[in-house]
Amino acid sequence: PIKKKAKKSSTKVKKESSSSSSTKKKKRPSKVPSSSPTKTGVAKRELKKMEKSERLSHAMQAFLWWNASEPPEGCQWDTMEHAGVSFPEPYVPHGVKMLYDGKEVYLSPVEEEAATFFAAMDPDGMHLGNPKTAPIFIKNFFADFRKILGTKHVIKDYKKCDFEPIRVH
Repeated sequence: PIKKKAKKSSTKVKKESSSSSSTKKKKRPSKVPSSSPTKTGVAKRELKKMEKSERLSHAMQAFLWWNASEPPEGCQWDTMEHAGVSFPEPYVPHGVKMLYDGKEVYLSPVEEEAATFFAAMDPDGMHLGNPKTAPIFIKNFFADFRKILGTKHVIKDYKKCDFEPIRVH
């Protein structure tokens, strides 16, 4: 019981001292003016030590790109942050067959993934809805789809393909 009381009183002291010793906290942020990609954890800890108003002004500085100095000739940027490599989740086959010339066609998981990619495209969207770009997009997709299918596959002509069963799925 004594230890619990000591902890409670120590937290109260910390709260009171944080409001009274604001001069010490104002000196700390000046030590870390920028964050490098390798020290982001350190920079985040330093930001947490700042007062709320200082954090807000620090965040506001990040959005003042129009006040930044012009980069040297030929350079468009001077720093880059990378969040790391992202790997997609493995494809899980759904088993829905597409129609070719009115008949159901078996697709391997790799073929099914490509067909599902195309079926998921919005017919009125940016790729298929634009009358200028849609024929090019379809031609490029079907050329790649044919490579995945192989030369001995039943599917030969895009006009006979019906992706609607996959699209509905």
